[in-house]
Amino acid sequence: MRAYYFTARTGSPLASSLSTIFVERVYDVFSLGLLLLLALAWGVRGVVPSKAELALLFVALICVGTAVIAGALTRHHLRAKDSRPLGFIMAGIREFARPLSQLRDGRTALILATLSVAAWFSNYLSLMVLLRGVANSLPEAALLLLLFVNMGLLIPSSPGALGVMQAAFWLALLPFGVSKEQSLALSLAYQGGLYLFTLAVGLPFFLLYRSEQPAPAPPTEQGC
Repeated sequence: MRAYYFTARTGSPLASSLSTIFVERVYDVFSLGLLLLLALAWGVRGVVPSKAELALLFVALICVGTAVIAGALTRHHLRAKDSRPLGFIMAGIREFARPLSQLRDGRTALILATLSVAAWFSNYLSLMVLLRGVANSLPEAALLLLLFVNMGLLIPSSPGALGVMQAAFWLALLPFGVSKEQSLALSLAYQGGLYLFTLAVGLPFFLLYRSEQPAPAPPTEQGC
């Protein structure tokens, strides 16, 4: 949905819009790997070392594979004027690779990585505020909850992640003495905060976009 909206709003090819979401997901996986490594080194309750090491290996394979594919796509100039349907496919691949080529600039990649880590750290601080006075070992509980919530959100699931968020809260907070009822209440409060924040930030832009649209032409009268 976001890719279609971005394409309609900016006129960018759909493949390029999908590529930006792909880059975001790759950075999310990279950040999750860093957080999981931190949780493993910290000895956070609820993190099984054998499973964490397997997950880190999986994250490393994703990052290396993405780097190899992105490098191959951006190095080779694919021609879009081939015979159809091959030409259409090649044109789509070329448009998908266009945003990836920006990552060849180390400065751009570093800025994106820094912003990604900053966003995750802000999320971590918000979870610490949410869990204050509820969970034992607050820093560890917030870190494990951050991992569980965002691992659940990496793959699109139910609308608004309803159910996924509740399961993540319950599983992550169980080792820290938080009951199911408290986990459910905390998850709903967290989702409500996200909804209100998105509404407060997005509604003005939505209204501005609607105001910029031309008024529909009045219907023409047709004679009998």
